[in-house]
Amino acid sequence: MSKSTIDNTILPAVDDYVETKEHRFENGLVIQTSIKKVDDTDLYQKNKPIRYDFKKVNAEYPDYAVAGAISYRLKEKKQKLIHRVVGRIGKEKALELLFKTEEIEKAGGELTSQGDRRKEPGGVFMGLLKKELPEDDVKYIFTVENELESA
Repeated sequence: MSKSTIDNTILPAVDDYVETKEHRFENGLVIQTSIKKVDDTDLYQKNKPIRYDFKKVNAEYPDYAVAGAISYRLKEKKQKLIHRVVGRIGKEKALELLFKTEEIEKAGGELTSQGDRRKEPGGVFMGLLKKELPEDDVKYIFTVENELESA
């Protein structure tokens, strides 16, 4: 087999093809067993961003999506705080607190300690968090927030 034949059969034009991981070695040469033509739609499907439905959030979502869903559903502006909550206590417990918060909100909400107004949904969530978690977790979650407020 001449060199030009090898080049034509084994190594197609680089601009028109994408290398796949399917190949074999034969007589010191790498032989591709499948070559896929580049198509813009294929590249889009390959790199298509994953979208998560925040209304149907569950523990199978990645941490960042769960934290985003909690922030969205509670209309919470302190998103980094919610990310710390999910990172510290886990997705399952954070979602459990979210669902409890939503039940409280449906039942009429919770009043502030002065009793003059309703707590925001994020405040109800944080109140539940402080009641149900160990003190070291609460301290960890709120350390950065307390430092920002005191500065």
